[in-house]
Amino acid sequence: MELQEVMVEAGVVRRVVKQIYRGEKGPDAIAVLLELSKKETLREKIGETKDCIPLLVSLLHNDNPDVSQKAQSTLQNLSSSTSFVIKMAEAGHFQPFVARFNQGFSSSFSLSLFLFLKETCLA
Repeated sequence: MELQEVMVEAGVVRRVVKQIYRGEKGPDAIAVLLELSKKETLREKIGETKDCIPLLVSLLHNDNPDVSQKAQSTLQNLSSSTSFVIKMAEAGHFQPFVARFNQGFSSSFSLSLFLFLKETCLA
């Protein structure tokens, strides 16, 4: 197991998310998430971490352009997963959702799209 995988298994993603929420860390914390998200095998753990995707979406509008850019890049890496694209849309970041929509429909994306629209329209 690589060091990055050990770090993720030890809960570093959750700790980083908490630190960012508390305002304790800035660009360096986002850089950790960005680096981890570059590894395909770690994306699932990152995207499933509670509040991670909504936090990254909120950081897109950060006053610090470095933070904003790193959040955007991290979200781009996570957008390889349909479920994370849906989470991004739920948090108000629609670019990956629209990109998937424009690419056409796989059966898994069609089902996810239906469920998302159902929840959105009935909420």
